[in-house]
Amino acid sequence: MREITSHKIDAANSALSIHASAELAGNGASLYYDVTIAGSTQPLRLTFADATATPASSGLTNEALISIAADRILSAHKQSPTGQTQIVINKLSHSIGWLKGLAEFKTSQAAQVAAKKAKAAAAAAKVAATPKPAVPAPGPTPAKA
Repeated sequence: MREITSHKIDAANSALSIHASAELAGNGASLYYDVTIAGSTQPLRLTFADATATPASSGLTNEALISIAADRILSAHKQSPTGQTQIVINKLSHSIGWLKGLAEFKTSQAAQVAAKKAKAAAAAAKVAATPKPAVPAPGPTPAKA
C-alpha cells in the first residue's frame, strides 16, 4: 500500500496514517484507503466507486467526500466565521463544479465516440450491401499475331 502524507499539517493530522490500496479502479485510482488513528490497530477503510463500474452501488465518490468536508467546515464556519474558512468553503464548492464539468466532458466524449463508431458501422454495412460487379470468367487467351 502507498502511504499518503500530504494531510500531516498539524499534530491532529499527523496522528492519522493514510494508505492507498494497490488495487486500482478502471481509471487508475485506488479503490480503497485505510485511515488509522495513532494507537489504533483497526483502520477505517474508505471504499471508493470504480468509475468504470456502476458508481451508485460501488462506493464513495470524490464529490461525496468533498461534500462531507465542505459540510464540516461550513458548520464550523457558522459558529466562528473567518475569511479563511470562507475561502476553503468556496474552493471546495468550486472543486465539485470542476468535477461535474469533467464528468459531463467524459460523457460527451463517450457519446461522440459512440456516434463515430455507429457511423463507421453504418458505412461498412452499406459497403457490404453494395452489389459487386460480376467478374467475367476467364476465357481463352487471344492468339498473338
